[in-house]
Amino acid sequence: MIFPKLSYESTLQVDDKTRLYAGNSYVSKDEADITVVEIEPEAGAGYISVFATSARDWYLDYEYATDGDKVVSVRVDNGSTPITASFTITVVTLASDSLWSTDQDLTSIKTSIKKWLPKGKSSFIYAHRRAQKRILALFDEKGITDSDGAKLTKAAFVDSSEANEASTFLTLHYIYADMSDSTEDIQGVLAVDFFNKFEAVFQRPWRLDLDGDSVIDLGEGIRPFQTVSLYRKR
Repeated sequence: MIFPKLSYESTLQVDDKTRLYAGNSYVSKDEADITVVEIEPEAGAGYISVFATSARDWYLDYEYATDGDKVVSVRVDNGSTPITASFTITVVTLASDSLWSTDQDLTSIKTSIKKWLPKGKSSFIYAHRRAQKRILALFDEKGITDSDGAKLTKAAFVDSSEANEASTFLTLHYIYADMSDSTEDIQGVLAVDFFNKFEAVFQRPWRLDLDGDSVIDLGEGIRPFQTVSLYRKR
């Protein structure tokens, strides 16, 4: 049997470079080796061959010009019958993504940060999104809700400048933590340092729209109080 596989980001921004990786595709022991690997990045785009001697090179770097759900297909063959698998990527606009920090915020602190971009990426948007999700999760973990008792969403952060510093430090933490093998190497030290900076900012009062009227009313302030668990690299 042939098993087409694809590693991909489930959510992307328009015009943000991503890597569609089919290198984990494989065949069962009774099958001949794979000879064809093709990726169609979105319906109607046509299949593009990514086959190479090494499976590490079975990838397609791509960016989407429009938002919406994109169906990505991987077609693998070994001279018998081609097998195709399809996957869905959600592409969003800059406005709808509404992230709280940008790569410019990162370079204002670490001017050479761009040299650490992962292969197949042209920005750290993925890390900014990860930071935003984690901050929202922290509010939820602490039992902080809107006036109806529902989980906070990014819409509650009407003044995104208040979340900017926290998001910037947490994004930097994730970037360096991903490169680190321990808390004692330089990347690990920086990861812990940026997490401590994030924690200090997170403990400040937050002005939020808790009643959903898109306005931060007088008294709509929250202080998380409890500390966040310090990052530890395993």
